[in-house]
Amino acid sequence: MVEPGAELPLDPFAAAQAVAVAWTGRRLDVQAGDAHEIYEHPRSRLVAGFIGIANVFPAEDGRGWLALRPEKIQILSKQPPDAAENCLVGSVLDIAYLGPVTYILQSRRAKLEPFARPSHAVVGPTFQAVIIVPKDSPARTLKDLKGKEIAFGDPASTSGTWVPRYQLLEAGLVSERDYTLRVLGAHDAVALAVANHKVAAGGLSMPIYNRLLKEGKIDANAVRVLAESAPIPEYMWTFREGLPPAFKEEVRKAFTQVDDPAALAVFRAEAFIPGVDADVDRVRAWIEAIRKETPSAVPAP
Repeated sequence: MVEPGAELPLDPFAAAQAVAVAWTGRRLDVQAGDAHEIYEHPRSRLVAGFIGIANVFPAEDGRGWLALRPEKIQILSKQPPDAAENCLVGSVLDIAYLGPVTYILQSRRAKLEPFARPSHAVVGPTFQAVIIVPKDSPARTLKDLKGKEIAFGDPASTSGTWVPRYQLLEAGLVSERDYTLRVLGAHDAVALAVANHKVAAGGLSMPIYNRLLKEGKIDANAVRVLAESAPIPEYMWTFREGLPPAFKEEVRKAFTQVDDPAALAVFRAEAFIPGVDADVDRVRAWIEAIRKETPSAVPAP
């Protein structure tokens, strides 16, 4: 049992088919049901804030609460006519730090300009994804996962979904035809599901996987890496359209001249180097390969 407000070590959804939220020391269940029901339809502020990540706000009349899940928030250039009651008008940030897939997909809707990306020791401006399996899994190659259930993180995640899906595609495995795709929403949830034999395999970021092992959140004797991805272009700092050229040049120089070890350590970087649109061309090719086999995988512009 975990105290209300305490940080959960890993996503509990990955460890159980049913979920119950209860007050510590009492036999009063606040809410019980399957994971989807608990997550999508919490009946109290406690449940909304306890499961997953949510921004919880009190109602003006004091008689309720509003919970916003980050992944449910969309930024659109035009207000959709069928969702007028759930829209807010706001300004777009001038600068954003975007993963390769997010950048590529959002660039189809708005003009974005990359200008910097972190570069690391040994690997340069790249990182990797891994596909892991339980330590005792009979799988020796990705082809051995045919017909199995495979876990992924956030559907928009480069290393948590798209790159592992491309790795499987290269091995001849197409989602929903050759394996069942299970979305768990987070890298740590995927790792825990694999460690607990809830799924046959899972895809996630290699840096996050290594961190989970280092911190002892995943037992090194419970999982192993089945396959590593090719190098993935790093996240990129981007400008929105319409910013003054002089301002953009100042920001570019500020990033590429950063030498503060504390600031660079946040990104595990040695330096920030210039970034351009072509840096993510290989990821574009991976997305296109997935789209050809599974057209519904890529959202419409």
